[in-house]
Amino acid sequence: MKTNSRPASVRSASPVAMAMASCWMCSSTMAATSASVTVNFRGEYSVPTCSVVGDQDQIVVLRTVQARDLVPVGTPKEETRFTITFQCPSGVNNARIFLDGSSVDTSTGNLVPQSGPGMAQNVQIHLQNDDGSVIKVGDATTMKVIPVSGTQPIPVDFYASYYPTGDVSPGDVNAIATYVIDVP
Repeated sequence: MKTNSRPASVRSASPVAMAMASCWMCSSTMAATSASVTVNFRGEYSVPTCSVVGDQDQIVVLRTVQARDLVPVGTPKEETRFTITFQCPSGVNNARIFLDGSSVDTSTGNLVPQSGPGMAQNVQIHLQNDDGSVIKVGDATTMKVIPVSGTQPIPVDFYASYYPTGDVSPGDVNAIATYVIDVP
């Protein structure tokens, strides 16, 4: 008869128990010798931006007109051209100059001038793209997307005009619009 020379406790252990014991010994050995490691992830997502060339703030001086000349109601009068020049980095294919204002007539999309003593009444400032299409201030869909090729400055012309909404009373006309260069 053959006798087994292994101790009784080992003889009765199943193969699964042996595997678990050996994994426990490995993991406890590794835990004792592994150093804690920190992994930092960093990145940046940026949108290419275009910049204004020249003066960012502009004053567009409309021609002086007689209140009686601002007829009929709803017809833009006395266009004045103004230009915004911008420049984009390489990789930009299109840009749009987005015009917005804090005081806009939502039915016409025109700028509503400041009111008060000495200010004209019943007149707005009407804006157009260089092709004559109407700009509704604050509505990006009415502002032209401009093709960009290269990194050269791009001048973009716009037109501003008086827009009578009724019998115009004489006075100053001051309206403010802001603009940003959007990369759609």
